Amino acid sequence: MLYNLCSGISFLICGVLC
Repeated sequence: MLYNLCSGISFLICGVLC
C-alpha cells in the first residue's frame, strides 16, 4: 500500500511500515 512512499528518504520511515 505505502510501497509508493518507500522511495528515497521515505524508505527509512516507511521501511518499517512496508
